[in-house]
Amino acid sequence: MPRKIDTVGIDMPDDFPADAYNEVHAVVSPKREPYPAPWPEWAGGWNAVAYRFMACAEHDTAFSESTRCNGNSPAPFERYIQDNEVFGFFVTGLATIESLCYGVHAIAAMMDPKQFPMDDESAKRSVTPVSTASRFSGAFPDDRITAALKSLLADTRFDAWVACRNVLAHRVAPARNHFRGGEFSGKAFWPEVEVKAKKRARNRGFYVLK
Repeated sequence: MPRKIDTVGIDMPDDFPADAYNEVHAVVSPKREPYPAPWPEWAGGWNAVAYRFMACAEHDTAFSESTRCNGNSPAPFERYIQDNEVFGFFVTGLATIESLCYGVHAIAAMMDPKQFPMDDESAKRSVTPVSTASRFSGAFPDDRITAALKSLLADTRFDAWVACRNVLAHRVAPARNHFRGGEFSGKAFWPEVEVKAKKRARNRGFYVLK
């Protein structure tokens, strides 16, 4: 059942962790006065988590509905709609994760601004999932959030999502591949995406969005 969240006041999809999200908001929100500098960064990041997640879910629903009604090789304009939904799905999905890491980093910056700098634009731009996980590992090595961040970066699905987002955002709108019965090999339509994902899995510390 959809749950309303306290930040932006919208009902989120069933699979959004509304209780945990609201609990973090309830704990951090009162910190505004003693820690004014990073607080807006956390608040904006936490809002973005909800908005980007909702957008991702809507893209997923719209794409699924389009392919159900029109198939995977529709007329040109419907094909554009499907491409737009796929693009939005990968972009907003990754943005959800990045906003989550940015918000968590801002929470840590309220506690330790030296290890979690966010005092200028350059410092803010340096906040990525990898830099956040690395700084948490140094400052809070035994915390559950640190373990969760490491688990995220160790998941090859995260690597694949990043690679797909980069291909769609910076390179191509891919063509459709069609197979006769029994021909599909089960491999990715974009071999370079699969290769990049595996490479990042071997070189975890060098993940950089391009």
